[in-house]
Amino acid sequence: MVILEGRSFQPAVLSVPVGATVTFVNRDPVGHTVTEGANGQPAANARVDTPLAPGATTTVTFATAGTVEITCRIHPRMHLTVAVGVAPPASGAPAPSPSSGGRYGY
Repeated sequence: MVILEGRSFQPAVLSVPVGATVTFVNRDPVGHTVTEGANGQPAANARVDTPLAPGATTTVTFATAGTVEITCRIHPRMHLTVAVGVAPPASGAPAPSPSSGGRYGY
């Protein structure tokens, strides 16, 4: 889920698998758009460009691997980067642990 609040997308960076559907929720008292593009401008052949009234929601399915930039046409400084198809870390894989001296042990 991505929250539009404080004239920002929260989170500002999101990783999802190919085919994931993401819900966008506008919690601001003003309207926004969920637009593929940057700096308030839609990308050529933008696959999403949806107005979102205060309190409204919309869903977007990310069907193709790659990086998708999302902006708001009303508030050009709003920005979200969606990494589609990035494999999450394997579950149960041990995370590096810090050792003395501030370095990671192996």
